[in-house]
Amino acid sequence: MPDGRKNIDTAIEPDNRDALHRDGDARPAGTVAPPTPENRIALEQVVSRKFGESPDSMDLERFRLAIEGSGDGIWDWDVGRNTFYLSKRHKALFGYAEHEISDRGEDWIAMIHPEDRILHAEAMNAHLKGESECYAVELRMLRRDGSWSWAYVRGRGVRDETGRVYRVVGATSDISSRKAVELAGVDAESRARQAQNRFADAINVSTDGFALFDAEDRLEKSNSKFTAAFGDVNTTIQENLLYAEMIAILAETIVLDEENDTAADWFDRQMEYHRNPEGSVVVQTSSGRWYNLTERKTNDNGTVLMLSDVTAMKLAEQDLQNKLMDLQAAKLVSDRQSEQLQSLAEQFADAKEEADAASRTKSEFLANMSHELRTPLNAVMGFSEVIKNELFGPVGVAQYKQYADDIYESGAHLLAIINDILDLSKVEAGKFDLNETEVQVPELCRSVIHIVKGRADEAGITLIKGLPENPPYLLADPRSLKQMLLNLMSNAIKFTSPGGTVDLVASLCDDGGFRFDIRDTGVGIAPEHFETVLSPFGQVDAAHARDHQGTGLGLPLVKAFIEMHGGRIEIESELDEGTTVSLFFPPERTRT
Repeated sequence: MPDGRKNIDTAIEPDNRDALHRDGDARPAGTVAPPTPENRIALEQVVSRKFGESPDSMDLERFRLAIEGSGDGIWDWDVGRNTFYLSKRHKALFGYAEHEISDRGEDWIAMIHPEDRILHAEAMNAHLKGESECYAVELRMLRRDGSWSWAYVRGRGVRDETGRVYRVVGATSDISSRKAVELAGVDAESRARQAQNRFADAINVSTDGFALFDAEDRLEKSNSKFTAAFGDVNTTIQENLLYAEMIAILAETIVLDEENDTAADWFDRQMEYHRNPEGSVVVQTSSGRWYNLTERKTNDNGTVLMLSDVTAMKLAEQDLQNKLMDLQAAKLVSDRQSEQLQSLAEQFADAKEEADAASRTKSEFLANMSHELRTPLNAVMGFSEVIKNELFGPVGVAQYKQYADDIYESGAHLLAIINDILDLSKVEAGKFDLNETEVQVPELCRSVIHIVKGRADEAGITLIKGLPENPPYLLADPRSLKQMLLNLMSNAIKFTSPGGTVDLVASLCDDGGFRFDIRDTGVGIAPEHFETVLSPFGQVDAAHARDHQGTGLGLPLVKAFIEMHGGRIEIESELDEGTTVSLFFPPERTRT
């Protein structure tokens, strides 16, 4: 007998249990027959008394019709014998034929989900002891096909003149539809909160200042790096602050470039730049810090503002300029110093080119990501999932259901991008922790193949897997290991033409460490571009990258994760022939 029965049994002394006879009288349990369809009238009399009507005044036929017409199932528990009478409707409610469930209490308890049996036992015990007016719980009940349905089960005990319960009668309702809607709503809210928290974490760990203004130019969100740029007046930078008010505050804290320039002149120029933001603006604050201010418009006419501290670069630039002047003066004295001047000029050019390249990369990223970061996630995925799964009934028009699928997939894509940005930021900040366990490599590889198979089939690509027989366990973080393999498999499928193949091979190296090889017959990568594709947001060809959805974070994340495991990544590729990316784990992570 499950724990639930044990708890109920101990609530009543076995030798004092009473039962209900057909005539409604209470007699010792040892002299009563188990509940049968013939004593249903007695059950109805008990229920009528519990609800305040006398048997004489109650139309029993009408009572039976009402109960059966409600769609609920009736049950009757004989406490002394621990037997259950379940109505035909009660059994049919969960897919059982009338003969498929006996009257034994164990069979009824077995229908309750193991995690809900304690809840059932506590509620029943409380009612038997008189601590609650009735027994009422929401439970998961086992259906005949092996699935689980949510049910609302309630009942009342029949007590003898001493107050002892000898019979409990009640009804059961199927509430699966309502619970599905409740759980879907809770899940949508949870995902939305998680997405908002990830977005907030992403901007807070950024090394640059970040501010987001809505279509009415009111400040919605900013990070501490942004407010720090305003020095002593940073407390005035708060939500709902107008963009013009923020620029007016900044105008009073900057060092003007020209002698006759005024704060009002700079304010007017900045507002003109705000109306049509192109390029960036460099300003110096009264504290001596230099900032590169870059703006981009969002799809809903909002504004994303990035404030990068370029003080070190400007100081280096000024230092180089001073040295250049010294060298130019010294050139009049000695021709030998001309070579030094040329060297410093080349260094200056290289530093400026690197700074310009970094600025271009950031600008391209903001242009590509601004609308993605502003896509609302608070309810889109939850409600689109409700629509595409038709939880409230058929949509009616098949095209609408396809639209719901597209909306859900777009939301999932945006969430994946934000997750990648957050993961990379955490890794770079040293805040990403590995949850290591012993991983079954074949099982994990098969799971990865299963996930990407649909995409491969759609692209006309054959997947091939090679897994060792009975390999040892691998000590690793399952989530990051799976993400590494998924990123590499997705890249391989993305850049392989129809008719090609993608292999996932797991093996043991000679030193005992695990090795994973992902091979494709795709477009390949030139060796001089290996470093680029392994850098954050690095893409070999901007035009080619636009043909394949992505942000350039997949391979950098793989590199970061494998290095956190003490391993390494290697790339072998030939243009128009294919690419092999290999992951090597150290032998100390192999567990026999």
